[in-house]
Amino acid sequence: MSETRVLLRKVSDGSEIELGDQLSIGRLPECDLVLTEGHPSRKHASIVVEGSSVTVEDLGSANGTFVNGTRLTAPATLASGDRISFDTEEYELVIIRPEAAGGQAEKTMLRTPEAAAVDATSSSSRVSPAWIDPSKHAPGGPKTEFIDAAKIQEMMQAPGLPKADASTESVDAPTLFVSSGKKNGTRVVLRTSEQQGEWTVGSDADRDIRFEDEGVSGVHAKFAFDGQRWRLSDQMSANGTYVNGKRSNMSYLSSGDRIRFGPVECSFQTPQQSARVKRRSTARKRSGTTRNLLFVAAAFAVTLAVLYVYMYLWR
Repeated sequence: MSETRVLLRKVSDGSEIELGDQLSIGRLPECDLVLTEGHPSRKHASIVVEGSSVTVEDLGSANGTFVNGTRLTAPATLASGDRISFDTEEYELVIIRPEAAGGQAEKTMLRTPEAAAVDATSSSSRVSPAWIDPSKHAPGGPKTEFIDAAKIQEMMQAPGLPKADASTESVDAPTLFVSSGKKNGTRVVLRTSEQQGEWTVGSDADRDIRFEDEGVSGVHAKFAFDGQRWRLSDQMSANGTYVNGKRSNMSYLSSGDRIRFGPVECSFQTPQQSARVKRRSTARKRSGTTRNLLFVAAAFAVTLAVLYVYMYLWR
């Protein structure tokens, strides 16, 4: 009698991966399953097979692991037919048993959070809010070329996806809004933990925040959070790091600052700024209402005065 087989079948193209005892999942090349879609973390999740039991665990990924549409906050025991998504890349679990090939057990049962909770903000997890496309700009690849100002301006104005507008967005963590280049329209969440307070920027595959646009150096810049302030440092990039239009070697950031890595434009926003924008909007509404009431009261007073004068003259 043949043994039970456990497969992951990719929903988009039907390709299959047979699972052994353990499967590491993430965007790092050394992972057993290398994720290339969406914005997966370096070490995103893992799957453990023990006999006929299959368990999936999120490893503190920035954009989450989902089972049948529900984001994991603890390890989950899987059943054949379950859909598992690592950020946007989706797979179906297939368990083939010799006695009942193709049969399906009951749907996933989630363990309680107390059993083994994993949260993206916990100190035991490494948050990696980054993207990767391993097809280009591997370490040791071609050097970055200097680009003149006119070409950079042309690249920044190239048509693409709708821009992510930080001025209209509400955020619950420091967020980088990308507004030009290949990642136009993308938001990168910089959620801090005890194990990560820095994010590297560049075109090399090992960067936390990766831009593959021409003019972005392999090692371009670095964000750092010291517990109170955000600092952005240029790392001797060919085409510079700019903050609010000025080339900068090191800057302390404020919410709403405009940042540019070569031709890639971004804006930086924190939750405090988001709250202030909401308060200003509410204050403007209240101010407008107050002005309207004062106008009505003034008009009413003028009307009463005119009536009084009219009645006095005709007495």
